[in-house]
Amino acid sequence: MSMRSKSKIGFRDLFFLILGILVFSIIAIVDISFYHVPSFIKNFNTEREIIVILAFLALLPFLSDLSEKLQKNGKKTLYITICLLFGLVLIVSLVQLFGGNMINLWNNNPLLAENPDSWILFSTAMTIFAVSIIILLLFNIRFLILLRTGKKSDLFFKLSILLIVAFSLILNFYEDHYSYKQLGNIFPINDLSRFAWLSVGAIFFTITSLKNSWVEAFNSKEKLVALICIMSVLGVSLYFYLSPLITKLYAMSVTIKGFILGSFAFIIIYFLMATLKILFLIPLIRYHDQVTKELNAVREISELISSSNEEKEIINKIIKHITEITNTDICWLEKLEDNTNYNILSKKNITSGKASNISKIVQSKINKGDKDLYFIDLINDRISDYIALEDKNWKTLMVVPVKGETIDIILYLISSKKSSFNTRNINSLRTFLSMLKILKARY
Repeated sequence: MSMRSKSKIGFRDLFFLILGILVFSIIAIVDISFYHVPSFIKNFNTEREIIVILAFLALLPFLSDLSEKLQKNGKKTLYITICLLFGLVLIVSLVQLFGGNMINLWNNNPLLAENPDSWILFSTAMTIFAVSIIILLLFNIRFLILLRTGKKSDLFFKLSILLIVAFSLILNFYEDHYSYKQLGNIFPINDLSRFAWLSVGAIFFTITSLKNSWVEAFNSKEKLVALICIMSVLGVSLYFYLSPLITKLYAMSVTIKGFILGSFAFIIIYFLMATLKILFLIPLIRYHDQVTKELNAVREISELISSSNEEKEIINKIIKHITEITNTDICWLEKLEDNTNYNILSKKNITSGKASNISKIVQSKINKGDKDLYFIDLINDRISDYIALEDKNWKTLMVVPVKGETIDIILYLISSKKSSFNTRNINSLRTFLSMLKILKARY
């Protein structure tokens, strides 16, 4: 990335921007002046294409500087890119929708405009706008690609751009600027040549599009938001790309036609691959969030154990995290005090009286068994007949004896969700039970 100041536009950038606009103005004047003498422009078609290319090259320094100002971080750059792409499609579509006779063509032929002067001005302006936005999009995609990858990613990106440029230039040997018909030369358009271009382009574009590690840096909510935004703008862009709306953007130049078609194809493929990656990661989002939450909780409790002598504070923290990670409704912890009675050390979302009544009913079952975990069906199990359920939605009671030489600490969890006690949650629970064992030995 350039180290130029991002606070203002440099003199060089401004100079080339003005020069490019001036050249485009001259091109428009010449096109208007010789619109009814197309043979003039046909005779100087090569020179005209070169001048059009140079005019767009003059815009590059300004667009490069502008893109750097837009590139803040992965998330903002992505949303800016999506807005630019959607804005391009929307503005061009609206201009053509409300342009009326000013930009109407017969048989979609640039030589058959109802209002030639207005058509040329609108066409030139739309082409400059569209190509400028596309260049910004490519700069932003390069920024996203390099965000979390190495130099090889940049190499594939440059090769993809080189392929787009090559296609843009070679297209001049295939098509006539005005008729869009195949030129009679040694470069025939046939099924094999089309297949070759499509295959090579698809391979390079797909390989480059796999460089989307920036997706992994998004949290679960950001992934879902990005997925919705990308899929929305992708659908609109794909329709635009395949519709007649896009054809008026490249009437100005065959080279520009190749660049717009190639770049649009690359942009669509890149965001399509990003969409597929997010869809692939969605099943892992919940797991990733739970692991992150568990690690943060373990770190917090470990630091608290090493720095605090307040047993009550540590136990309350453990109960809080157990409730959150297992996604249970009720949780409490009891400790054997005098070989017969259990006292509540910590509780959440239940009264002491209710917790004591439930524990007395199930303790006999716990003391006679040797399991690590006990599950009681609060809907169908006979023991539930002895428990006055305050909440009819309660489905499962899980009882966890923290074993040592004796069972002197018992954890109780009640949930209204069947998913609370799945394998992943139970494994997470064991992590916190090990901390209770540490506390048991310490205190």
